[in-house]
Amino acid sequence: MIVWFRVMLSGWILFCGLAVSWFLCGATGHFRQGLNLMEASLLLGGRVVGMKGEKGFDTFR
Repeated sequence: MIVWFRVMLSGWILFCGLAVSWFLCGATGHFRQGLNLMEASLLLGGRVVGMKGEKGFDTFR
């Protein structure tokens, strides 16, 4: 159940981050900020899946 929650949470982080970065890149013309946000969402989404549950949310694999 916890693994499923982590996968869903990382999916939402990726989806929202990519949607906002697409908006920044295309609609407003802020290309560099959009790429930075896209990179951040990919890194954060990947880290949510790799979190260890035994030692808390501050510990990563």
